[in-house]
Parts: sequence; C-alpha cells; structure tokens
Amino acid sequence: MRINCDQCGKKINSISNFCPFCGTEAPRRTVLFTENKQEIKNPIFCVHCRVKNIPEAIYCSDCGEHLYKKPIDNQIFCGQCGQKNKSKAKVCIECGLSFLDWFSMKGEIAEKLGFRGNLSIREKMTGFIYHFISNSEFSIGRNSTNDLVIPCSWVSGNHCHFDFKKKRLIDSSTNGSFINRKPDHIKSEPLEFITEFNIAGSFTFPLIKKENLYVFHLGAIMDEKECRRNGDGASFDKLRKTYFIIQNGDFELKIQKLDGYIGETLKPHSKYYTFKLINGFYYYSDKDRNIENMLLIKNTNTLPANWIKVD
Repeated sequence: MRINCDQCGKKINSISNFCPFCGTEAPRRTVLFTENKQEIKNPIFCVHCRVKNIPEAIYCSDCGEHLYKKPIDNQIFCGQCGQKNKSKAKVCIECGLSFLDWFSMKGEIAEKLGFRGNLSIREKMTGFIYHFISNSEFSIGRNSTNDLVIPCSWVSGNHCHFDFKKKRLIDSSTNGSFINRKPDHIKSEPLEFITEFNIAGSFTFPLIKKENLYVFHLGAIMDEKECRRNGDGASFDKLRKTYFIIQNGDFELKIQKLDGYIGETLKPHSKYYTFKLINGFYYYSDKDRNIENMLLIKNTNTLPANWIKVD
C-alpha cells in the first residue's frame, strides 16, 4: 500500500517513517495487515543506518537522515553497497565508491543521479520563471515556433535571432531590431557591445552578461496600450516575469529572494538563491535553509517546496 506525503504530495510506502523525497515525517495510518517492505531494485543504502532506499531518494525512509550528508559519528555505511566503513575513509573498502563524490554529489554520483540539459523552474512566491538554455541559437518573433514569442502584429514572424557561437544578434525583420537605445536598425551586431535590445521599436530587453551566461527578460514596452490592442497582453505580462538564461559552460548565478530579479551587480544587504552549473550538472544553494550545492536529480524535485520544475 502506498500513501501520499502530506508535505510534498509524493507517493510513499505506507510503512515508511519519513518521506524519501522531502524528509518530513510520514503521515501515520493504522494498518490492519502486515505489510512487507517493498523490494527495491538498485537501492541506495542509508549512510547512517544501512536501510535500503529507492534510487531517487534524498532522505532515508526509515531514519529520516539526508542520504548525502556525512554522519558525525565514527562510521559510514556505503550508499552503494551498504558496507560499514570508518568515518575518515575516502573510498568504500568493499566496492570502491568515492565518499568524496558521494557527499559532494559530484563526479560518479552526479553522473548517476544528476539532471542536465535545458531546465525551466518557477518560484511560487514571486511567480518568476527561469529558463536555463544551452542551445547555440535563440530565435525571437511572432510565430509560435520561436524560442521567445512576442504576439504583436508588428513583430515579424521570425524577427531576429541570437547566434551564440558567433556571439551576434542578427535581424531579419520588417520593422527592425535596435540596440542600446540607438535609432538605427541593426543587421548583425556583436553581443559584447549590447546592453539592451529592442524588438520592432516596442519591446525592450536589458541584456546581462556574466561568465558563460547571457540573461534577459522583458523590461519595458513602448506605447503599451497600442501594443495590447494589437497583441496578447497576457503574454506580455508573462514575459515580464520570465528570464531567459543562455549558458555556454559552467556558471554561477544569484537570484534575489524577495522580488526574483537578476541584476548586473549584487546588492550588499539582499539575500539570494544561488544556481550553479558544474560539469553540466545543476546545483542549488540557499544559505537561509542550510542548503549548500544540492544536486538537481533527474527523477524528482530536489528544490525547496516553493520551487518547481516546469515544462
């Protein structure tokens, strides 16, 4: 029998003491029959108590401890084979698993569990959506086939596109693309000179450049009433709360907590979420919640409760 965790909503075994996905104490229910523990294929052994857990688990379903947090006592149970090891051991004496990889969720462990590729996430409190994209090109236009769709009648179907290999913004429109508040239409401009770009004289996007990153979102609409009469206002509102983050290698990016904004510089008294890409895998940190470089896992959401992955 399986029940829903009353915190994260995931299906868990009815005899589990803790949810393996969020670590909260499992709901208590009277069981009128004896239930055997489920057979688990390719289990993760709890490094604290040696109990077998499902492969995508983050917390032990029996003792509730974090499966990738090193015990403070003088023993470690190997997460791969369950063998007992000394707390100072660097590798398992039975299977050779690297504990440095295990407790940092890097290397072999990241290869086994980690999520990689394009990622879209939403922060429920602010409503902001963040698209992390690794494509070499990024298209903008009115047609739904574009990566960034601007549904306004004077935006061309395929208005312009970024070529990140050549590091240029290339225009192919009727009503033009503009950069840095200059009046002239561009044809092809190097990204290193662009601080903001404008689509068809109406839609302005600040462009933030960081190491291995280009970040932009809809910052302003000129003649907004007219644009709404000739376009989809709801889509414009959504674009104001959507960041496009084009990556080209490992990075570190901080997102301001209270308002969800990504800025060119950090504010000294503000609090931030931190996202990193390390060797192609995503890691998330939130110092206020004692989360430090949590690996994003393929088959479950390892972000805090107010963050979700979106399609």
